[in-house]
Amino acid sequence: MIADFTITNKNSFSIKDIGISCEHYAQSGTRIDSNQNTIYQTVGAGKTKKIKDFNMGFIHSQAASSSCKVTNLVIGN
Repeated sequence: MIADFTITNKNSFSIKDIGISCEHYAQSGTRIDSNQNTIYQTVGAGKTKKIKDFNMGFIHSQAASSSCKVTNLVIGN
């Protein structure tokens, strides 16, 4: 799975090492797979960063849709 993400940091402090979790669903709507990865970049306070062509790893061959969310982050300096 290669994905593009847009991360908006509305905080008054920077964030980094952003954990992303994706769940994958079959055409029937059944959750069949998931994977996680970390974006090792910093997003400054009040900034937006676009991450293009990020490799989330392999997904199930029958996945018809996916949903991703931020699951973890580190408060930057």
